[in-house]
Amino acid sequence: MYLILLSYTITYLFLGALFFLFFVIVGAWYFGSIDKKSKILNRNFILGKWHRKGISPTGELWSFEFDFDRDKLVMSGTPEFMATAKYRIAKEDENLLTLELYGIEGDTIIKNHAHLQIAVDKKGGRLTIDSRSGYVRVA
Repeated sequence: MYLILLSYTITYLFLGALFFLFFVIVGAWYFGSIDKKSKILNRNFILGKWHRKGISPTGELWSFEFDFDRDKLVMSGTPEFMATAKYRIAKEDENLLTLELYGIEGDTIIKNHAHLQIAVDKKGGRLTIDSRSGYVRVA
């Protein structure tokens, strides 16, 4: 009698281990196949005009503005500065976007390719562009 119960116990343990192994393999396949890189969460947040202004050490007022369209970027500022570029989002790590700029024209030293990093603060409604904080959306 005990021998039969022991063989059933071993059989049930074996079947339970097989089911567990099956679910582990299916779970690993499912979570491994999710495409995490194609979801750019902050793409729509950066669209529009973003403005930053201040006073230089010599007392002159300055301002700088980024205008993001779907694939085009216009940079302008005072004292006189104007540049345009096309961009694509190369990478997104949580709230940090890395934009690849190409087709750059205007008052810039770089004419071919450049990278622009943008930190997004959705709660504060601000951007930090290339380590310069304080960009606010222009209504």
